[in-house]
Order: sequence, then structure tokens, then C-alpha cells
Amino acid sequence: MKHVLLKKVDREHSDKIKTFLYDCRPGDEVTLSIQAAEGGYLAPALDILQHFGKASEYDVKIRTVVYTAHSMAAIIALLAGPVENRVMMKTGSLKFHLGNLELEAGSDFDVTTGVIAPAIMIQFRTYKLLLDNLLEHYGLTKDANAMSQLYGTNWLQVSAEKCLELGMVSRLI
Repeated sequence: MKHVLLKKVDREHSDKIKTFLYDCRPGDEVTLSIQAAEGGYLAPALDILQHFGKASEYDVKIRTVVYTAHSMAAIIALLAGPVENRVMMKTGSLKFHLGNLELEAGSDFDVTTGVIAPAIMIQFRTYKLLLDNLLEHYGLTKDANAMSQLYGTNWLQVSAEKCLELGMVSRLI
């Protein structure tokens, strides 16, 4: 079994995972360990998900072990492999964030008009769509306390026990 560690969602980790998965063969078993307290960036996260999606298409078995996963790392934790192969540390948690934009004047938005570049808005909408779909899928949108926490603080922390209860993971270790 091969192991890869995700500590941060950035271009460097995305490239490492791509290289790692490129060397896998059909039938290989890969464990993705997620210890990411930093959520990271959308573009590398989408690349990471694409790499795992392609690996699955080539019959690479994906197992996910979640220690702690915040923001984009939490989304990767839930989408990188099948739930039956997803486990979480008993002390772990998933922490979802509504998201924020870091903009650079000139390239990301027009200082004169205040208009944000369309590509940036597409990325933000993509993240929001991923988050909304996951929250809906696991029934969190119907949990008034969870939604109050998310919209009141910009964050929603889900304990390991709650992740198991909601079917986000198959077991706790």
C-alpha cells in the first residue's frame, strides 16, 4: 500500500500528489492521509480532486484517513475516495468555511470600478457549490444549529462522532 500526506492545499501539494498518483498502477492501493489545518486554495484543490478521480478511473483503490481537515481540505476529504474507504481519527474533525476571497488589485479586480474578475467569481461560485452540495448531501442544511454556527461564525466544525453519524466516514480509529 502506498501513502500520500496532504498537509496544505496549495500548488506544491497538488503537484506532489499528481506525481505520486502518476506512478500508481491499476490495482494499487493508496492511502491519502489528511492532516490539513489550513484549507488552502480552490484551484489546487480541484486539481487534487481531479487527480484522485483519474486514479479511481484506472482502478487505483483510494483510502482516506482524516486527522483534521479545514475548508478545502474538508471537501477533499469527502470527495477524494469512496465513503466505505474513509476513516477518521476519533480526535479528528472536519471544519467547513464559507470561503473568502484574497484579491490583488489590477489582476483580480478593477480598482476604479470595484469589479471582480470573472475567473475569480467562477472559482468562488465553484467552491460555494461544492460546499452547498456536501452540506445538503449529509443533511447538515436541515440542522438549524449547524447552519447557525456556519452563518454566525463563517465556520462549521463537525466532530468525528458526528461525521460517523452522518455517514461522512465509515468508521473511527
